[in-house]
Amino acid sequence: MNKLKLVFLSLSAEKVNSTAVAALMVAAEGTMSLKEISDICGITAAATTGTIDSLVEKGFVTKALTNDRRVRKVIVTEKGREFIRRLEDIAYA
Repeated sequence: MNKLKLVFLSLSAEKVNSTAVAALMVAAEGTMSLKEISDICGITAAATTGTIDSLVEKGFVTKALTNDRRVRKVIVTEKGREFIRRLEDIAYA
């Protein structure tokens, strides 16, 4: 089975779309705000919020409050890091 098919099967199994994977991989670079993720991924604030909320539901990230109550930081969980590792293992095998 080719690598691309394996990646898509992994995404399908976790019910994660490509936008969510991009946001997850960006967030994994360090604790970032929703706005930072939105800017880097090139998607709207509303799309980012929905995407991150779906990742929270799956246990891949958490959202943390900051001193500014309007700003939430996104933190990738161990489950999220493991999902990224699985995708990377497939892509780089």
